Amino acid sequence: MSGDGFVHSYLKRLRPRVSERLGTRAERHRQFLLRAFRPEGGFAGRSGLPNPYYTLFGLRAFFLLGEIPPEVVRGSASFLRTRDFGQLSPADQFATLFSQSLLPLQVVGKTELFALLNNLRRDDGGFALIPEQAEGSVYATFLALESLSMLGVHWGDTNQPGNLGEWEKVKLLPGREQIVNFLLGRQRGDGGFAEVGSIPFGGTSPTAAALAALRLLGFEDSRVIGRACDFLRALQSPEGGFRAASAVPVPDLLSTAVALLVLMDRQAVRGDALDNVMRFVEACEKPAGGFASHSADEQPDVEYTFYGLLVTAICEKMRGFPSEFSPRTLGAGP
Repeated sequence: MSGDGFVHSYLKRLRPRVSERLGTRAERHRQFLLRAFRPEGGFAGRSGLPNPYYTLFGLRAFFLLGEIPPEVVRGSASFLRTRDFGQLSPADQFATLFSQSLLPLQVVGKTELFALLNNLRRDDGGFALIPEQAEGSVYATFLALESLSMLGVHWGDTNQPGNLGEWEKVKLLPGREQIVNFLLGRQRGDGGFAEVGSIPFGGTSPTAAALAALRLLGFEDSRVIGRACDFLRALQSPEGGFRAASAVPVPDLLSTAVALLVLMDRQAVRGDALDNVMRFVEACEKPAGGFASHSADEQPDVEYTFYGLLVTAICEKMRGFPSEFSPRTLGAGP
């Protein structure tokens, strides 16, 4: 690995604050994660079967808590290494790549990523989420750019033109302008971004994905970014969390996490929002450990536990050191 990407660069900077905020409650979440880890290696979702997608979230959650236990490192590396990468879904292939930043593991390199992106690239300038999808997906386009960043390809880094040139030479990547235009074409009148072309309004997750993708592309336009941030801030509910879209009546922890992460990146978090956000997150926290998707959901899972820990870390960090986050450092390796 030669870079951290958007997400992992923030996880490294946020992790010291999680245990500080949770105190003794952090141990409950460690125990919950250990229960979700399977003897055959890997983490399970609510179905009870381990897969690379949930394994990524389990590893990230442990990372935020301070340390991934040695048995989890060994088991996860073995689990991912024994999967047939070419037969995995794109979501599981991306998850395997991102897990490499947390494990002594090398499954995905340039050859594997070449094949994955070639399968998902679309003529509109984006990348599809599944091979059967005819048009680009905003979220999948972010995943593609994040993957490239973690393998050392950075549009905003003029010191590495050779890396980018190598990819362009084999015609696997659209040009930067084409990807930017694809993303901008998904911004809607409400300021948010839509996941696919047929949706006439913005959503929280695609807007967060678009903002992160534009950051990785080194694109800065104050009007585009400002409208998107205004859209996200307007989706914070009275309960404190963020809703998935304006038509959705209740907040959820996924939407809260991704909205808060990109708003922090753009230095657009309102100070008075943090206490309300923490009130919502704590309502999703379960006494026996783990976090659920929303306050009425009784079943915690590994993915939402990561989101709960991430939001906890963001709120704690922003309270004490709001000026620490300099987005110019994102994307480069240590």
